Amino acid sequence: MSFQILCEFENSVLKIVLIFTHVIRKMAIKIALITSEKLKKEAKKYIKLEKANIDVEILGINVEIAAFMKSIDVVNMISNRIKTGKNFDFIILPGNFVGNTKVIEEKIKEIKEIKSSGFPVLIKGTKNLGDIGILLENIGGLSDKEIEQLHFKSADKILEELIREKLNNELKFIDNDGKA
Repeated sequence: MSFQILCEFENSVLKIVLIFTHVIRKMAIKIALITSEKLKKEAKKYIKLEKANIDVEILGINVEIAAFMKSIDVVNMISNRIKTGKNFDFIILPGNFVGNTKVIEEKIKEIKEIKSSGFPVLIKGTKNLGDIGILLENIGGLSDKEIEQLHFKSADKILEELIREKLNNELKFIDNDGKA
């Protein structure tokens, strides 16, 4: 009899997990894309999301070249956003950003004034802003291992196959005189 109760309990837990997973997938993934002030308008052109469950906010830092932004500026910007109640699931820095984004993530967690139930995951985006849409469209399907790699590698390295496929499709389009 106790084995049957255990099996029923296990089935109930599995149902709850499935329901929870379904609800989570329906929730929007909140993303902050950090670039230079100069490239904010350009970035908007590349964020054409087919999926309705992604909410992207473009944040600009006042630097000439986005890859040269300072870690402390990112920490200050994001911690200020969190303090005012704005939370993100992911924060995407330029793919050419020098350094490990995990360090910035840890610095934000150390700020005592921030009382948050969840902190964002900071990752590197694509080196080419024109490819950022590929990352955004696939961010929900990345494995934990791939996300860990995005702390120190650009998304181009992780999404290489998808980017290659996009380029091949563009070449086919050109070869067909602009006809799909």
